[in-house]
Amino acid sequence: MNVTGTVDGIPLIQRRGFLRLDDTPWAKRAWTFQEALFSQSWLIFAQDSVYYSCPNGMFSEHKPDDDKAESSSYMDDHTFDLSNLRKPAACRLWADYKYKVGRYTARFLSFEEDILNAFAGIMEFYQEKIGTKFCWGLPTRSDRLFVLSLLWGPGEDKGCTWLKLKRRSVKPPRYVGSQSESFPSWSWAGWMGGPVDWEWPGDEDDAPLDICSEIRWHRDESQSSTFRDRRLFACNKSGVLQFYSKVVTLSPKDLDAKCPVYMDDGMKWETDKKCCVLLASMPKHQPTVFFLVVRENAAGFCSREGVCAMALERWHELEMTADIKFREVQLK
Repeated sequence: MNVTGTVDGIPLIQRRGFLRLDDTPWAKRAWTFQEALFSQSWLIFAQDSVYYSCPNGMFSEHKPDDDKAESSSYMDDHTFDLSNLRKPAACRLWADYKYKVGRYTARFLSFEEDILNAFAGIMEFYQEKIGTKFCWGLPTRSDRLFVLSLLWGPGEDKGCTWLKLKRRSVKPPRYVGSQSESFPSWSWAGWMGGPVDWEWPGDEDDAPLDICSEIRWHRDESQSSTFRDRRLFACNKSGVLQFYSKVVTLSPKDLDAKCPVYMDDGMKWETDKKCCVLLASMPKHQPTVFFLVVRENAAGFCSREGVCAMALERWHELEMTADIKFREVQLK
């Protein structure tokens, strides 16, 4: 409590409000995100007081016991709800994963190469509880889930405008087991500048159950999970993702978009671009096809530019070209 003055020798005291964790540097750093998730209670030393927070509420040394009912919404929003793990694994993982990646990528790193290291505890938790491994931050429990996770895009800033991301050009740390010279463009970890989000195929918890992967890991190889796991293991080391997919050349008018379409870097889509078919969503209403927009160089290497979608009926009217081998190009 602060003494703000006196009246006839009687001190006037201003009562402190509760600490707003969202306004503190601790709540904006990437490394502290998983600290909050795995802590059942927090003891916070602030400039003006000491605070204790737990699932029952937030308490401070200057607030009386009869006010302890004030809850800590921040803690409620930054913990794992383990009871929901009884849901089908793909449903639970997808809903929880995309929410936490969105919150995590809105935070700041002192060293940009730590983008996956500061998220490693969360990935290990998913692996222990649900049995999924990760490839450059994307879950690989199934083909459908992995391809779905490729559909991330820039989130919105506080002004509800489309963010302009830029490539994370730093070299990945050697101690994460990678031999890559750069973070790949197809992973959200390869970009920086703000939060990422998954606009498609919606926010339903059962989204992974309604989609069909349209990629193939190799023309002549088995579609078994063993072969897929070998490919993803190699990808973890090199950062080079290889798969075959049908490709179509699209322009913004082909999408029947009611507003301008932007790429990951914030540039407006105005010219024809190559698009790899990733997956088809088959809900009860408005079946949709989703694409990865790519840039291909003369050597056949590709890098991601963005994502887009169109109605399945419209897609059947387009002329598909031969398969493209998506192979990530390394930054030099």
